[in-house]
Amino acid sequence: MEPQHETEVDIPTNVGEELKEESMPVEKPMTSADLFTSLKSYLSSHLSEAVNDLDLLADLNKLGAEKYEQMAKFCGQLIPQGEAMTEAFKQIQPHLEEIDELISNISGLEATVNALDHYTKALQGKLETILR
Repeated sequence: MEPQHETEVDIPTNVGEELKEESMPVEKPMTSADLFTSLKSYLSSHLSEAVNDLDLLADLNKLGAEKYEQMAKFCGQLIPQGEAMTEAFKQIQPHLEEIDELISNISGLEATVNALDHYTKALQGKLETILR
C-alpha cells in the first residue's frame, strides 16, 4: 500500500454567500404606483408614435393635395393652348389640302417629264443614226 498523504486545503467558509450576492441582486417588489408609472410611460411612447405617424400622413396628404393643385393649374393652362392649336389647324387646313394637291400634280408632271426625256433621248439616238 502506498502511504497516504493528508493535505490540508483551506476552503473559505463564505464562498457560497459571495456567489449568491454577486449573481442575484436583490430586487424590491414593484408597488402599484411603479406599475402605473411604467404603464403610463409605455402607453405614452406608443401614443406618441401613433401621433407622429398621423402627423406624417397629414403632411403627405398636404403635399399630395398641393401637387394635384399644381397639376390642375397646369392642365387648365393646357386646355386654352390646345383649343388655340385646334383653331390654328382649322385655319391652315385648306392650305394643307392645296399643298397635297400640288404634290400630286408635281408627281404627275415629273412622270410626264421623265417620259418626255426618254422620248427625246430615243429621238436623238435615231437622229444620230440617220445623220451618220
